[in-house]
Amino acid sequence: MEDVASGVGVSMVRENLDDIPKYDLPAPYTIRCYQSGDDQNWLRIEKEAEKHSNIMDDLFEDQFGKFPGLLKDRQFFILNPSVRMNQINFT
Repeated sequence: MEDVASGVGVSMVRENLDDIPKYDLPAPYTIRCYQSGDDQNWLRIEKEAEKHSNIMDDLFEDQFGKFPGLLKDRQFFILNPSVRMNQINFT
């Protein structure tokens, strides 16, 4: 398989939020907004999911640190109540 060139990006654009379909999550999954401390959970999940990438500890800050007050309105997590976020393992 050929390697993807570095620096190639993908942008997803939606002109407005009209007519977005609504879907219910299957039980027992729930969705919740960002909470204090989720930055460490997010970073750990990224590192587990991207074992072949060099995920640095400052990635969350680089990606979302400019407006931390907006995270609770813009970042969401899908949760399985039988698994705690700090127990997720991809191996």
